[in-house]
Amino acid sequence: MKRKSIIIGGIVAAVLVIAAVIAGIFSHMSKVASKECYFTGVQVEGIELGGLFKEEAQEKLDEYWNQLIKTEVEIATGKTTEKITLEELGISYTNQDVLTEAFALGREGSLIQNYLDIKNLDKEPVNFELE
Repeated sequence: MKRKSIIIGGIVAAVLVIAAVIAGIFSHMSKVASKECYFTGVQVEGIELGGLFKEEAQEKLDEYWNQLIKTEVEIATGKTTEKITLEELGISYTNQDVLTEAFALGREGSLIQNYLDIKNLDKEPVNFELE
């Protein structure tokens, strides 16, 4: 009888410990997910967005894009070669929601998946590309 009480007590203690750990993870993830800035390791075109607010990330992306479209390319037509900028060619990117997609990393899906996504950013940053 005494042995049965010890086993039941051990099971109850284990369940309480597991519940406390789960509650701790949930509390931590709720705080992390409620941050209004990008997680460290989230990049767009190699630009680190970690710690930036949405408006700051948009400014960085705009700065990058404005510099990129000033790139000159040579176009050869027959015997004539002409230099023209990407902007003059009308180049643009179609995935305008790339920053929204990058911000969603670690915020959508299950609690466990979000936790794993955020932890993996430490080892392997995620880079979103403009299309």
